Amino acid sequence: MSQAPGGHPKRLGKYEILRHIATGGMAEILLARATGIEGFEKYVVIKRILPNLATEPEITRMFLDEARIAATLHHSNIVQVFDIGAVDGQYFLAMEFLEGEDVSRIRRAVRASGKGLPLDHALNIVINACAGLHYAHERTGFDGKPQNIVHRDVSPQNVLVTYEGEVKLVDFGIAKASTRASAATRVGTLKGKIRYMSPEQARSEPLDRRSDVFSTSIVLWELTTGKRLFHGRAEFGVLKAIIETDPPPPSSVVSGYPPELERIVMKGLRRPPRERFQTAREMQLALEEFGVERRMRLSPVQLSRFMHETFGEKIAALQAARARGAAFADHVARAFEEQREEAQWLDESDVSYSRCPVFARQRRKRSILQRRGAYKLPELTRHLWHSTPSERLILGV
Repeated sequence: MSQAPGGHPKRLGKYEILRHIATGGMAEILLARATGIEGFEKYVVIKRILPNLATEPEITRMFLDEARIAATLHHSNIVQVFDIGAVDGQYFLAMEFLEGEDVSRIRRAVRASGKGLPLDHALNIVINACAGLHYAHERTGFDGKPQNIVHRDVSPQNVLVTYEGEVKLVDFGIAKASTRASAATRVGTLKGKIRYMSPEQARSEPLDRRSDVFSTSIVLWELTTGKRLFHGRAEFGVLKAIIETDPPPPSSVVSGYPPELERIVMKGLRRPPRERFQTAREMQLALEEFGVERRMRLSPVQLSRFMHETFGEKIAALQAARARGAAFADHVARAFEEQREEAQWLDESDVSYSRCPVFARQRRKRSILQRRGAYKLPELTRHLWHSTPSERLILGV
């Protein structure tokens, strides 16, 4: 496989690699172009396992699990996977390239402008996210059996709005399906952004679609108030707040908040799963009914107009780079890097569990206790969450 100066391959199958975009813990993201007859070309995003991890069976298993789930999802509100392939033993996904902003960047942009996100746009975003989630939750396999897909990482970073007003759910990389080919995700393993976890997810309990409903309701609460919902001292404090406290109603931080909308938000945020909306479709229909009663303009056209008003300079720069051809890939990479640095500088505090030192210690302690036979994992999880501060100190958490 020939290599470009930056170390990435010049081609992966039929895809010409234009630029390295980002590197994560398991995979890297590349901007690529697919070409065909009569001048056909299409920009795509390539996600491939890092070369130094390509021979690790567990990494390959996780990557292929993601691929199997993502490849079955074909919905206008979910980022599309075009292709799954392998070249010289290196697996990759080819996904649609989206020109837009994730919800976390939209929030920061409206905050910087001194304005709040218009309510109709906030509802439009969440309604479409609910539609994509319900589709994924309802998916069945080729045998007709439910796949029981749970996204498990619904957050502002994983809801994207294109400049044309489309809403897309991205990153099903930690999604769980009961029919995945390899072993199911272990009970007692936390995956996802801590501030957007459901109580049952924070307790490392088995999850179903209602966990995604709770996470989506957090996003809705924050979009319509302009505030962050869960606070705490470090990540452990955030998890404790999610598990032990009822979320405050939006009207407690925003005067004049619509009572009808507040009832919808608070139903989605009820801690017992049986008391929430039982499906994302139920939540979607409740929000749509509220929008109709308020005569809101919930359309892609209106959302696109807002995106152009908010990110006009960025869109113009992107169009100019595309017109220059070769400069387009560099522009995309530079814009992505600027977004990443900005997010770090502003400290979004959506820290992954794997980087949380408190839970790194907790994982080590669990492992020791399990090897000694002191607890089965679900019992140990419950013990940790119901232990006293002194007991947690003894356990090292």
